[in-house]
Amino acid sequence: MFLRLLYESFRRQKRRKLLAGVAIMLGVGVATAMIAVATDIGDKISRELRTYGANLIVTPQEDTLDVVNAGVNLKPPSDGAYLNEADLPKIKGMFWRNNIVGFAPMLPVNVSLAGHKNLTLLGTYFARQLAFGKQEFTTGVRSTHPWWKVQGSWPDDNSTDVLLGEHLASKLNRKAGQEIEAAGQSRRIAGILSTGGPEDDQIVVPLPLAQQILGKPGAVRRIYVSAVTKPEDAFARRDPRSLSPKMYDRWYCSPYAQSIAFQLQEAIPHSHAEQIRQVAQNEGTVLTRIQGLMLSCRGGVARVDGGNRRLCRWSVTGPPDRPFHFRFPDRDPTGASAGHSGHRGNRHLRRQRCRHPARGKVRSCVRSAR
Repeated sequence: MFLRLLYESFRRQKRRKLLAGVAIMLGVGVATAMIAVATDIGDKISRELRTYGANLIVTPQEDTLDVVNAGVNLKPPSDGAYLNEADLPKIKGMFWRNNIVGFAPMLPVNVSLAGHKNLTLLGTYFARQLAFGKQEFTTGVRSTHPWWKVQGSWPDDNSTDVLLGEHLASKLNRKAGQEIEAAGQSRRIAGILSTGGPEDDQIVVPLPLAQQILGKPGAVRRIYVSAVTKPEDAFARRDPRSLSPKMYDRWYCSPYAQSIAFQLQEAIPHSHAEQIRQVAQNEGTVLTRIQGLMLSCRGGVARVDGGNRRLCRWSVTGPPDRPFHFRFPDRDPTGASAGHSGHRGNRHLRRQRCRHPARGKVRSCVRSAR
């Protein structure tokens, strides 16, 4: 009996049911598409925001330790501690390694150049090929500092060529392809660097060259890390040492800037990692607003889809407890007999579909009421 009723329901009023089915399919399709976009939009926007530069910085742990007695800093003056360059590939062995877009070590050295004293010579990676286990990757300032512009060419990481900041090049009247004497030796200027920052007054060289001039092979002063992170919330700011094992696993396995910094400290011995607040906080604000917008769009689509489903349900059952009026053609095919009215909930909307039937179309109205 049920199958027969179902068959009769679909056999009659085919156009109406086809329209309801198309509406449901359209609503479900749009809702599914919006959910897929909302799920993936965060990572895509976060990767685009990486063009603003690194959002994490790693420094030697000794730099964060101060010896203070009666308000006097007793820490002996020094050039600061250094990280070991050999530990850098370990960054690709941490849990959130796939979220690491790139990293660039920095080693500043003070030099004298053509009558200019206390100039900064900055050693770094440009596009250095590294390997961790069987994984090979390229990293350097070309991925962590994409706004750096070079007029000329980028030096090779294994060469002795240098980049000259545009302000310093203007003072020294030097151009790409010319020679410059640095640390007692002549170096070729591969290009003129423009960053809009302090590097415009510096000499930027491959890291091995800076280590050679400093006399400390393998030394790194700080590391800039660009990572795709999740916007910060109250849970992200909690101290991991105060969390239960279950909550600690949840915190550790979430791509917060704090948890990635914590893992960087685990990967690089004797290091301290923290957020670059100006970058990380602004990114979190942008991502939070975008996700809120996507949730609003999803809610609107869900309401539209719910309306489509409600329309389909009413076309089959109709809202309850509404009076209706229809005529039985078997009693009076001409439509002259008295009508029958009452509360027949499931038939109401079918009657509403032909609420104002023409006199010659009583039979079609009755068919829709059955």
